[in-house]
Amino acid sequence: MRQSAGLARNDRTGVGRAVAYLLLMLAPLSLSSAPPQFARQWPPPAKRHALIIGINDYSSDIGSMNAAVPDAKLMAEALVRYCAFPPGQIALFASDQPASLKPTRPNILLRLSDYRKTLPPDGLLLVFFAGHGIESNGKAYLLTADSVYRRDDTRMLSSTALAVDELRGWIRDTSVGQVMLLLDACRDQPEQTATSPGLLPGRLPALRDFTQTFDLSGRSQGPLAFATIYATGEGQRSYEDGPRHGYFTQALYEALSGRAADAAGNVTLAGAVRYLQKNVPGRVATGVPGGVQIPFLQAEGYDAEELILSKSNSQPAAQFLKLRTATRQTALGRFSVWTDPER
Repeated sequence: MRQSAGLARNDRTGVGRAVAYLLLMLAPLSLSSAPPQFARQWPPPAKRHALIIGINDYSSDIGSMNAAVPDAKLMAEALVRYCAFPPGQIALFASDQPASLKPTRPNILLRLSDYRKTLPPDGLLLVFFAGHGIESNGKAYLLTADSVYRRDDTRMLSSTALAVDELRGWIRDTSVGQVMLLLDACRDQPEQTATSPGLLPGRLPALRDFTQTFDLSGRSQGPLAFATIYATGEGQRSYEDGPRHGYFTQALYEALSGRAADAAGNVTLAGAVRYLQKNVPGRVATGVPGGVQIPFLQAEGYDAEELILSKSNSQPAAQFLKLRTATRQTALGRFSVWTDPER
């Protein structure tokens, strides 16, 4: 839903994608050294899997977006190029994909069901979601392409959208040891009206259930380590720079590419979040008059200062050339690989 509603740029609230999250998380990242039992590294590449979701088009009266699909494809590229994810272990569900890879609720749940058989207990599942989110009756939902939203009948939402606590249950059922979520989803009314396309009048939800519901820290029944990077904070919107990319995903791509690397050339989780917190607010303030957007991190079981997400120049250009095609067929489906995030 990246439609304009009196703003210089498109955003991601109901007009686009806004995320309303826990206020105390908005302070710049400050993490002390973690206990020895905290995870300091991802599993080897063969055990890394990613579920990438980008939704521009919705089937009901939910407002459309412009750059959710480009963001999803850009993230798929970053994971292969900089984070050593095998292309065959990245599943991209996006609005422009074939029917079996459309970002519908059944397709996504089917893939999560498959993960119960394929994800190793000592593996990693990374989930990227670019699309609408909403809170209704105290419950948080991610809106899939086939979700139906009606203000006068919330049962349609609960029956067709993907409840966040439901997603958490599916992830826990995989028994995978590490989970990382990258969320760029709104939490206000995603409906369109004649006077305010994509944004209904009324309060912007700022409930804590969204972050609390994504808490996967139950050691006896969930991953040993998890982290969630949110595109923006409580009461803020997540903006996009025209139809190309959202400010959040563009900056995250840059961070993983090496711009957030330390002196040793490593991009850590903490370093990536600091890069986001340093660059996204300034770019939004410049591109969107009055715009405020501050990404933040929620993590448990990871040593964010030590966990390496990527290494500067980790994949030689010659090796990446093999992936440089408009469309690539993989064991898990088809996804586009781009070479220039600025275009």
